[in-house]
Amino acid sequence: MKKLILILLLIPIVVYADKLSDEPLAGVSQEGLYVVRINNAEENVLGKGIARIYRLDGEVYKKVSEFLLKKSMWLPTNVLISSAGNVYTLSDRASDDALTIYGLDGRLIKSLTLDQLIIGYQEDPEMFKQTISTVRWLCPGFKPWIHGDLLIAKLSSGDYLSVEDGNFEIFQQADRKPCSR
Repeated sequence: MKKLILILLLIPIVVYADKLSDEPLAGVSQEGLYVVRINNAEENVLGKGIARIYRLDGEVYKKVSEFLLKKSMWLPTNVLISSAGNVYTLSDRASDDALTIYGLDGRLIKSLTLDQLIIGYQEDPEMFKQTISTVRWLCPGFKPWIHGDLLIAKLSSGDYLSVEDGNFEIFQQADRKPCSR
C-alpha cells in the first residue's frame, strides 16, 4: 500500500485553471447606435448575468432594455450587439451554450451548444484545446466582430463562424491557419 501511494505522488499531474476577469463585458454596435453591458460575476443574481441595452438618443445613451441571461455558472466570454439591437454571447465554458442570441427585448432567439454548432465536435472533442472548465474553440488572437447584423468569429481550428439572422455557417479559407494551441 505504501508503494502505491509513493508511486501516485511521483506522477506529475497537470491541471489548467482559468482566470476569471473582474471586468464587465460590453459591446457597441457598428454604427454606435446600441451599447450592451453585462454585469460582472460579483453582481450576479442566482448565477445569471444581467444584460442592459442602451440606445443613443441625441448625445446620450438611454437604457431601453434589461434582462437576465440564460442560467449559467459563468458569464459569457464575449458579447456583441448588432445594428438591430440583437445581443450575441459567445462562451468557451464547457458547461455553457457556445452561442446564444437574444432580441432587443431580451427574448431568446437561438441558443446552441458546441456540439450543435461545430459538426464533428461530439466525435472528436479534442479538436480544440481544453482546460478543466473551458473549451478553447474561439481563436484567442481574433476578436469576434459584427458588421451590421453579420457576426464573424475565427475558430481555433482556423475555420470561420458566420451568423446572420439566427442562421450559422462554418466555412474554411483556402489558406487557413489554425490559431496557436
